[in-house]
Amino acid sequence: MKRKKYISIGVILLIFICILSYFFFFRKNSKFYVYQYVKHSHVGLEHFAENMMKENDNTEQKTYHSWDVSAYDTANMVEFVVSSFGLGSSTIYKGFYYSPNDEPLGFQGTDVEWQPEGNGWKWEESQGDNFEYTEKIMDKWYWFEMHF
Repeated sequence: MKRKKYISIGVILLIFICILSYFFFFRKNSKFYVYQYVKHSHVGLEHFAENMMKENDNTEQKTYHSWDVSAYDTANMVEFVVSSFGLGSSTIYKGFYYSPNDEPLGFQGTDVEWQPEGNGWKWEESQGDNFEYTEKIMDKWYWFEMHF
């Protein structure tokens, strides 16, 4: 009888671990998934980003792999937003971007002053609560989180 109880607890624990793994690692908007996707698909992504920059139409937003994509000419970047959560001034955007000059760039091509933080860089608004974190995934590709 005790053996069945331990097996049942083990099965429930395994199911719980699988569900948590899905939510934290394998969803298309998780940082882990994006890192793996960019590392394995960077050639196709780079081709898409380069074509988008050549089209030179910053007003048109496109979609790639169900992610919203925008090009920012003045910053020389293409940004892929994989998730956004919140309302108005309490929104968090997460995603990655292509930087052909291999430089960290601000959200939507904004010019910001980065400070080293962890594995990347952080910018904080001096007169407010907005901040952004970015880190390098690989050459020309960066992860970002923007908090408004």
